[in-house]
Amino acid sequence: PSSMSSVNDDHDHLLNRSVSRSGSFVEVEVSAALSKRLENEVQANFALKEQIRYLTETIQQLHIDLDNKKTVIENLTRRISIGALPTTDNNSTRTRNLKHSHVNASQLQLLMQETTLQNSMLRKDLETMGNALQDANKQINALQTNKKNKN
Repeated sequence: PSSMSSVNDDHDHLLNRSVSRSGSFVEVEVSAALSKRLENEVQANFALKEQIRYLTETIQQLHIDLDNKKTVIENLTRRISIGALPTTDNNSTRTRNLKHSHVNASQLQLLMQETTLQNSMLRKDLETMGNALQDANKQINALQTNKKNKN
């Protein structure tokens, strides 16, 4: 019986050592998993911040482009409304103007067609930039919402 007791004691001792080893192994595994998760979260957060920065810069550039195109449209509209379109014979006499009125009319018509085409292209560009701006704002809002939800 004493040898059985000794065997049981040895077995209990080994079992206790095994449990303490597995306990520290679990702690190490949990710690490693938490560290990995934290690292992934930090990387994801950094990536989101970089994407927000990029989208913000893109929006700022779109605003600048939009303002420039608005200015071009305003200037063209002003020139047309005040009649400051370039003509070929600004200092000619009235008789000469009458002789060349058909030339001026066709030049004005061409200029008006060109201006109309430019305005149309600018409107399309403005619409495209507006859509891009809205999309970028939606992406920023979604990223910020995702970031808040994760925190």
